[in-house]
Amino acid sequence: MQILGYLRYHIDALVDNMVDIQVRICFVYGEAQVPNRQNTWDTLKNISETQNRPWAVIGDFNEVLNISEHDGVGSRSQAQIDGFREAVDTCGLSDIGYTGTDWTFEKNVAGGTYTRVRLDRCLANPEWLLALPDSTLHHKTAAGSDHCPILLTLRNIHACRAGPRSFKYETMWEREESLFTTVAGRWSMQDGGDVHSLHGKLGDLAGDLAVWDRQNFGSVRQQLSQLKVQLQLLRVTPGRSGPTREETKITDMLVELFHREEMLWRQRARVEWLVHGDKNT
Repeated sequence: MQILGYLRYHIDALVDNMVDIQVRICFVYGEAQVPNRQNTWDTLKNISETQNRPWAVIGDFNEVLNISEHDGVGSRSQAQIDGFREAVDTCGLSDIGYTGTDWTFEKNVAGGTYTRVRLDRCLANPEWLLALPDSTLHHKTAAGSDHCPILLTLRNIHACRAGPRSFKYETMWEREESLFTTVAGRWSMQDGGDVHSLHGKLGDLAGDLAVWDRQNFGSVRQQLSQLKVQLQLLRVTPGRSGPTREETKITDMLVELFHREEMLWRQRARVEWLVHGDKNT
């Protein structure tokens, strides 16, 4: 990836190895203040004049393309919407669509009312759509945020190949009290008086922890997926006017699972392994 330019509200980049030629991606956050939003549109227009590659623009534009994308309290002037539309047309971009809820931002307002708006999207030029026709934007489920995360998938492939896994101690295990019982139980079962015995003892402990990990953390992704589905179904219930007690409960569970997952990926990131070690040494 090559960063071509960036300012407070955008990052412009060239990316290799996605298709036969380089593609251009611009990550955007639309100006929050309406009078300044034209600055975002001008930035996109300037970029469009200097590029001839497959190009996508993704992010929170803080604006809608159609009044139907704003539901609930508040209003948007037609002039705001027209300004966004004009920028999209000038740049030769089109909305690639989405899967999931019809909004990406939800805010509860006093009195039990709400505002739901589709602020986040992915726009692409014809060259991008020809080069990457399977591009799909997914509105994911959020916990503890009024914005839904968005995920752009390009092909139906997985970047990682399955293979044998070496044992690594995971920091997130320490959030589960039964870890210490498992370690103490195995460690007290065998004598480690010499190097050979100690090696075997460590191997047995690693095996026990691998089983314990599958039982307690192996289903984290599955739990996350199931809870997200439940939360999404609750959020699209007809007549819903705000978070219910059940939604709050599921959100709290998701926050804990997200925290565990974040710990896992932080530790697995190369820099984290270098700084904090994997506790194998």
